[in-house]
Amino acid sequence: MSKRIYEREWYAALSGFCCIGLGLGLCRVAFAPIVPSLVDFHWVTLAEAGTLGSANFGGYLAGVLVIIWIARRVDRQLLLRGALIVATLSLFGCAWNFGVVWLSVLRALQGFAGATLMTFVPGLVLQSVAPHRQRLIGGFTMSGLGGFTLAASLLIPVVGTFPATEWGLYGILALGVTIFAWPFLGANVRGVLPPANQDKPLERSDVRPYVAFLVAYGLLALAAVPNIVFLADYLHQGLGLTGALSSWLFAIFGVGLVLGGFSGGLIAHRLGTYATVLIMSLLLVGANLVTVWSRSVDMVAGASLVFALGMVATVALASLRTLEIVGHASMAKYWARMCAGYAIGQLAGSLLFTRLIQAGYGYLDLFWVAEGSLVAMMLFFALSFRSAASPGSASQTGS
Repeated sequence: MSKRIYEREWYAALSGFCCIGLGLGLCRVAFAPIVPSLVDFHWVTLAEAGTLGSANFGGYLAGVLVIIWIARRVDRQLLLRGALIVATLSLFGCAWNFGVVWLSVLRALQGFAGATLMTFVPGLVLQSVAPHRQRLIGGFTMSGLGGFTLAASLLIPVVGTFPATEWGLYGILALGVTIFAWPFLGANVRGVLPPANQDKPLERSDVRPYVAFLVAYGLLALAAVPNIVFLADYLHQGLGLTGALSSWLFAIFGVGLVLGGFSGGLIAHRLGTYATVLIMSLLLVGANLVTVWSRSVDMVAGASLVFALGMVATVALASLRTLEIVGHASMAKYWARMCAGYAIGQLAGSLLFTRLIQAGYGYLDLFWVAEGSLVAMMLFFALSFRSAASPGSASQTGS
């Protein structure tokens, strides 16, 4: 007898791809291609666009901080399906311009929905596939972020660069995800999380590498804000491209997001998790430097691809590494903490960069701040690697 669709690995993988694409792509990163039209049609000022980014990051942070507490009291099936509905309705809601407060509230709801999906979906997908395919499918799941960002960037110029049309497009894509992933989120997760006293604590030898990785992960989030929020408008305002063309070129960033999920898993299979993360860190530092120094549209676009690749590869590896350290039983708890670290970094970056813009600093100044954060990130990743190499550590090989 053939397996029902929700029991098949390909459906689990594709559902994860779509849910991450909705939660992290449409609800979060894919905001950047809409910023030029929001500013051009006077829905928001540039500083207010930063405020919308901060609201989104704040909603995401609130989500990752409280979602485990909620999941110990509310059926996770209800939570995840509710996140799909909230994401879809809030994206459609942004098509009406009722002011910055309205848009900020909806962006915060999108962040909260994204946090819910990000906290639980990677673990659900990984436990639904064979162990020898977890790295590959885990990377594929995270590449949904890039797939949906790429699709949005390519479709926006087709449907027309007007805010209401763009948000409507996002809502339609979200509705498609909701319909497709609904059976997966119903059949593969039921009931509340077990009480906190049943969670397995970290082994002593794993605490330092986990914490160092967590800090580095937050620094990556801070450094990613200029690319995630302001890159499209930098291409538009700073390099003189039209709004439509800047959205098309942001699609290159989306390509990097797609490639990052796959490449991270494949390279880690050969070299181990930490070595791969360090390689990706070098790519991030180099790509950001190119953005700072070059005035060539082609060079900046290429650098954005490399930056996106390194960023998503690191995100994919972070979820895999968390699973390696804590196991399936405690994955939700410790992955939520990792997501919280990332959210804190993004919120801090958004508030910092918005304040810098209000103070009269330019986009290149933001990328210089990001460069400093990336260098600090590398140091903490190196510390994580060194801590993991201690005798008897379960993290020694990264495999």
